[in-house]
Formats: sequence, structure tokens, C-alpha cells
Amino acid sequence: MAASYHEQAGQRALRVGTGASAFAIGIVAVAGASATTSLATRTVFLSFAVALTCLGLASVMGPAGLRDLADFRLGSWMMIYGSAAYGLASTSILMPLTGTALMLDREWAAPALVILMGGFCAFAIGYRFVPTSRARTPPDGSGRSGKARVVRPRPVLAIMGVYFVGLTATYIRAALEGGFGYLGGENLTAQSSLSGVGLPLAIISGLRLLAVLGLTARASALNDGVARLWLVPIVAGEFTLALLSANKESFVLLVLALAIPWVRIRRRLPVGTLLVAGAIFVLVVSPFVTQVRQAVRSDQERLPLAVALPRATSALVSGSAFARSGGEARGSWNNTVSRVRSIDNLMIIMDRTPEVIPYRSVAEIYTAPIVGLVPRAFWQDKPIRLSGQNFYRDYYNGPAVNSSAITMQGSLFMYGGAIALLVGMFVYGAAIRWVDDLATTLGSLRGSILIYILFVPVVKQELDVAGLAGSLVMYAASYFLGARVITVNGEVVEVSE
Repeated sequence: MAASYHEQAGQRALRVGTGASAFAIGIVAVAGASATTSLATRTVFLSFAVALTCLGLASVMGPAGLRDLADFRLGSWMMIYGSAAYGLASTSILMPLTGTALMLDREWAAPALVILMGGFCAFAIGYRFVPTSRARTPPDGSGRSGKARVVRPRPVLAIMGVYFVGLTATYIRAALEGGFGYLGGENLTAQSSLSGVGLPLAIISGLRLLAVLGLTARASALNDGVARLWLVPIVAGEFTLALLSANKESFVLLVLALAIPWVRIRRRLPVGTLLVAGAIFVLVVSPFVTQVRQAVRSDQERLPLAVALPRATSALVSGSAFARSGGEARGSWNNTVSRVRSIDNLMIIMDRTPEVIPYRSVAEIYTAPIVGLVPRAFWQDKPIRLSGQNFYRDYYNGPAVNSSAITMQGSLFMYGGAIALLVGMFVYGAAIRWVDDLATTLGSLRGSILIYILFVPVVKQELDVAGLAGSLVMYAASYFLGARVITVNGEVVEVSE
């Protein structure tokens, strides 16, 4: 008991020490930024200040500090990603800009970074101090032998059936939309053609990777050799689909479907494996996807799916895109950093709102779940919420065929400026803490399903607040369906060594 107490005290001291050190260096960076008149120097100092602030907050705001990363707690991973995307990557704003970034005024970088620091602090306060439903003992817990237990995954044959149902729904959705990932058209007309079946098809399509998660859970919890055997062709097929769709996020989701259940069940974070996955993303997936996107685009328009898919398949089979991307290995890191950089969105919004584009109505946020739930087939004049296409047209004066991501922080600023951003991030922090505690309560496997569904939209922070609110019904339905078809209700098993 005494040893356990001293061990916990030592861990708390380490957490506080790490956080205090990061905050101290961050304060020095802020002081350095305020003491210079050079735009470049001020931007670099503030970028490092944001990175260190996020690192310090991640060290102290969760139950176990940075060790919460091993539990895939959304709040901790959001801070770590923020440290990279809003902190370190922001220094690349000083490099020569291309594309839509040419419209950015670098003078807005420093104010945006200052507001971001305040927003992340507000998030951490909401996450750490607002009372939430504390995690109860999960339904699996530990058995009499002291071994970890997990809700029983369904048999391999059942999970494979789930996978093929999801694969079929993906095909039907692509046929109705006329698009697959980045391939084909992406406009409101194509999306509206789905009428009332769009939401169910999106949810059922997601069963493909939830089946991968289920097979990984069987392999890790039950040491199931058959599940491992099936994982090989399925992962290879999903990796191929991710490349064909020219969608980098599909690769990330595949890695998460493999990593989250393994880590949460085995209680080990395979750092080396995750680093290898990161290297594959930077050196293979990212440059290849860039080449394929160039091959399936014609001027300002995307080619139809019937034309784009054969081109992407030819590039994949012939290896031509790999050959061209291999020659870009030197620039792939800079390209990835520029794409990860997330400050652009807040900069352009602060530059144009409210002087050029007025604030949006807060009513959009709390009506979004209802608006998103009712199909357009039953509501012909249903309002079109803020989309990446509308944002690109209004803020970048670009053609409607293109799209731009809207970050959580940027969208909050659009509803009332800095005050709305700070208040919104505080509430958002409390909400994410509730989700993290709920995932702990659900146990290793069902909690993994919930974390997997929410990981990308929460951690990447490239979904506007109204879009997130409007997607809550879809996320909830995806979780309940996934938990139903992947796990056996009421049965728990001990984790095999």
C-alpha cells in the first residue's frame, strides 16, 4: 500500500514537473515574441509557445497525464496533435506559400497563435475541472485470476459477414454518389441524389473498418490465429482501397482500427510500429495520393468516377505514381508539414470576419442535429449548413468545385469572435472529458469502438462545430450498430497471454 502510494506520488510529481517545464519554456517563448518586431521571429516564438502549451496541458489535464495516450483518450491525443498541427507546423507559414495559402496575410499568424493558446487552455480547464460522470467499473474489468477481461468479440465468420456488408454498402454509395473518396464528383447535387438513404449508407459503409477492429480484438484478446489469418488479405485490400480513393484519411482510419483495440486490450503502446506507419504515410501514401489526385483532375474540375477510377487503378498497378512520388521523397516531408498545418483556417477567418463576412447565427449549432437528421427528400427547402465548398467560395473566392477544411477553433470564431472561441472550447473540453470517461466505463473493446468512431473528427480538429453537432446522430448510430454486430452482449472473456 505504501509502495503504491509513493509510486502514485512520484507519477504525479513527474506529471506536474513535465507540465511546469513546458509552461515555463512556453512563457519564455511568449516573452521572446513580445520583445521583437520581426514578423518571422515572433511567429516562430509563438508557434513554439503553442506547441509547449499543448504539451504541458496534456501532461496535467488527464487522469494519468501523458500516459493517457496509451488509453487513446481523445483529450490527450487532441493536445498532442494540436502541439504539432497548430504549434510546430505553424512555422511553415514562413516558407514560400502556394495554392490557397497565397491569400493569407502573415500578419494574422501571431494574433491567431495567441488566441489558439487561450483556446487550448480553455479546453483543458473544461476537461480537467468541470464535473462529469466519473468512470465506473467497466463491464469487463479483471477476472478472478487477476487477468484483464474483455467483452467477447463475435466469431470470425460473423465479423467477416459484417465486413462484406460494409463493402457492399460502400459500392452502392459510390454508385449513387458518382464518387469514391477523392475520385469523381463532389458537389451538393451528387450528395442530394442519395435522398433519404445517405445517412444509413454512410453508417453501414463504416462497418468495413469496424470489422477490422473486431478481428484485431479477437487476435489480441483471444490470440485467435484465424482472425490473424483473415486480417492479412483484408488489411492489404483496405490499404489498396485507400490508395485508389486518393484519400489519406482512409489510411489513418485503417491504422487506428488496428492500433486502438490492440493497445487498449493489451495495455501496450507499440511506438515502433506506429512510427513505421507514420513513415509509410509520409514517404509512400502522401506523395502517391498527391500524384493520383493530379491524374484525376482536369483544370478546375474532377473527372467523372468512370474516368477517374481507371486512371487511379492504372497508376497503382503500373507503379507510375510510385515512381513519380519516389522522386519527390525529398519534398514529401515539407508537403506533409504544410498539409498538417492548421492555422491557415483561423487566419483567413480572423482576416475576413466580421469586417467582410458577418458572424454566423449561433442557432445553427443547436439546430444542427435536427437539420442533419431530416433527409432532404422530406424537407425540400432544408437549409444547407456551412460546408467546405461554401467556405472555400466565400473566404478564398474560389470555385465551388473545390473545398477547404473548417477547423473547430475557426468555426467557433465565426459565431462571435474570440469570446465565442474561448467559451466554446471550454464547453468542448468538458464534453470530450465526458466521452473519454464513457469510453473507460464501456470497457476495452466497446470503448475502442467509441474512440475509433470519434478519433479523427476530434483529434484532427477539422470539423466545424455545427458539422460536429449535426453528425452526433450518425456517430451514435455507428457506435450502437458497431457494438451490436462486433461484440456479444453480456459475455466477457479473459485476455490470453
